[in-house]
Amino acid sequence: MFLSDFYLFGISPLIIDLKNVAGEGLEGIDVSAGERVKLPHARLEHLLEKRLLGGETLDEWQIKICQLDTLAGIEAFWKMKPWIDQLVAMGSNLIGLAHQFDGSRLRPLRFRR
Repeated sequence: MFLSDFYLFGISPLIIDLKNVAGEGLEGIDVSAGERVKLPHARLEHLLEKRLLGGETLDEWQIKICQLDTLAGIEAFWKMKPWIDQLVAMGSNLIGLAHQFDGSRLRPLRFRR
């Protein structure tokens, strides 16, 4: 799974910070001052789908997935394994990156642990 994450996303795990677009998911929900609001799962899925389908991110992932149907793609995937094994040995939480939507694109964002 770790290797697959790195192959598709360039990082593991892929964390998407939705703070900058959360307002879109809250449309039509009564939000009282100071109260916590639960964002329904279906709205979250719709928000992600809308954003991802509007950009090139899904297309990039689809291209990488299709490349796995070729010998060159499989070889490229397995060439990453020794490097990923070293990262796993050091601990998978070394990278403090999340991603945030910038329009319909995901951009890297550092965060504190």
